[in-house]
Parts: sequence; C-alpha cells; structure tokens
Amino acid sequence: MLVIDHNPDIIEKITRKGFSCIYGDISDIDLLDELDLCNSKMVISTVPDLEANLLFMRRVKICSPNTIILVVANSVEDAFELYNKGAAYVITPAFIGGKHISEKIKTCQFDVKEFLKEKSSHIGHLKKLMRD
Repeated sequence: MLVIDHNPDIIEKITRKGFSCIYGDISDIDLLDELDLCNSKMVISTVPDLEANLLFMRRVKICSPNTIILVVANSVEDAFELYNKGAAYVITPAFIGGKHISEKIKTCQFDVKEFLKEKSSHIGHLKKLMRD
C-alpha cells in the first residue's frame, strides 16, 4: 500500500505506522508518471476535487484498465461523471453523513439518553483517532 498526501502531518503519522508514503498531489502529472500505477490492483483517492480525480483515473486506466478505482465526490453530478469515467465506487461523504444521522434518529427517536450514549461512543472513537 502506498499513501500519497499533500499534508506533511498526515505523511508523518502514516509513516510512523509503517506505511509507505509520498508527499505530493494526485493532480501532479510528474508525480503520477513516477508511480507504478500499472501494477495496482486498487487505487483510492480521498481528494474531493473532480478534475484531480479524473486525471488520476485516466492515468490509471491507461496502463491498468482492470484496476479497481475508488474516489470521492461532493455532488451527485460529480459522482455520476466519475462513474461514467470508470470509477468502481464513488464515496459521497455528505450523503453518507445524512444517511448515518437518519439511522441514528430512527434508532434513538426522541430519547436524549440514547443520543448521549451515541455521543459518548463517538467521542471515544474520535479520541482514538487523535491518538493514532
């Protein structure tokens, strides 16, 4: 696994965990040319920029048309465009968040104690993420 990120703090954290990392931006053609994308079974972009994802996907598809590509989109229109260009799956954070909260409302109803239990669990998870 190789992680590419343009945030030096993220690179440092991930490197400490023992993962291979490169500081850079997936919209940098020179960087993409240096990577061995042709032997990738799966690539994931968490960059919510449509043009960067389209460039990234084109580069992958050129040499490895069967690679599984997962990307992020911030709008329905962008998600459809990414699917039309060959993404195997498009992550839509705003819609995932909306679905998640609607499920919490169904579960907790109007019971503030249930929401406070969820809050406590969520805070614990967030603290763990900060430590990692």
